[in-house]
Amino acid sequence: MSLVEVDGCVFDAEQLGVSNGYESLDPVGREAFVNHRHFDSAYREAVAERLIASWAGKLLARWPRRVFRIYRQIEPDEVTVRFHMVRPGVPNWCEDGIEILMVGGQEAEPFSPPTASINDDALEADASSA
Repeated sequence: MSLVEVDGCVFDAEQLGVSNGYESLDPVGREAFVNHRHFDSAYREAVAERLIASWAGKLLARWPRRVFRIYRQIEPDEVTVRFHMVRPGVPNWCEDGIEILMVGGQEAEPFSPPTASINDDALEADASSA
């Protein structure tokens, strides 16, 4: 999984390759639309945690002075995660009712990646099928 910057937006390259219909949205909307994944397997929470940790690490490494929001929504049968860059004057994708993790910049709280307690092979298989 790699991240790319295109026209001032940061995207998960894999998701960008399979996304369409987002071009008319504002930058936050484009990123939140493209950069989202749904997980519905038995390992959904652990797989989502690994993706969040991967995104956070790559965002911090490549754009340490920018602030990003990673959202995690846990439903009974599905976990959805997404991210976007925070931009002055542009509303964020969501303000409440969902877990929001801040990554990068001076405003962000430190992010500590979670540790998975299940077999890494099972997580890899689940992530590749999502």
